[in-house]
Amino acid sequence: MPLWAIQERVRSLTAGSKTATTARTGRQLDLLQVVTPDSQADPMPDLATPRGQDQLAHLVDAAQLLVLDNLSCLSRAAAENDGEAWIPLLDWLLELRRARKTVLFIHHPGKTGKQRGTSRREDALDLVLKLRRPRNAKKEAGARIVVSSEKDRHQVLPLPIEAALVPSESGGLRWDWKAATHSSFDQVVAVYLRCLKEGGTEPTQASIARELGVSAATVCRRMGEARALGVLD
Repeated sequence: MPLWAIQERVRSLTAGSKTATTARTGRQLDLLQVVTPDSQADPMPDLATPRGQDQLAHLVDAAQLLVLDNLSCLSRAAAENDGEAWIPLLDWLLELRRARKTVLFIHHPGKTGKQRGTSRREDALDLVLKLRRPRNAKKEAGARIVVSSEKDRHQVLPLPIEAALVPSESGGLRWDWKAATHSSFDQVVAVYLRCLKEGGTEPTQASIARELGVSAATVCRRMGEARALGVLD
């Protein structure tokens, strides 16, 4: 994302905050450091290499939270499907953990909806969140996402939630959220995967329909949609 777009979004969210005062907001934003490709002459550091990690050391040393957006762009030396290539970056992240720093990295999903590339990335993570658009969301409704947990080592988040970026009464934008409702699609997929994991055999559409109290036709449609989307690959 270009720097001007980041600045625009920060201004909108700052204006939309009910609790922010000008003086307090100014102090908070002084703590925010942004490194983007269009604000410097050199290429972005490759964090899969010791040299790239050293290039950011002067900023990382002073930070409490490090946000890496996104992993593919910032770790170019590491092949996505190669678990061994992930080790130098993993070692660096564990070093940051030992220094009591919080790291949040953003990554893209593959065609199946799971994270793209090697699953070894998740081994040392405390929390893995999956973001997706609600199935019934319309583009004109703006930013709406369902946040669910793929891994939560400490079981502290009340998920899933549905979040939306909405106009604020004080101007600008703010995030609003609520508990996400489970659609029949989500319910059918969840029951199918649970039965497959527990019993080792594919459950019938009739058995899923009985458990959920829906018609077999509904289960048939949702299974078809799930296979078309690659969810039940």
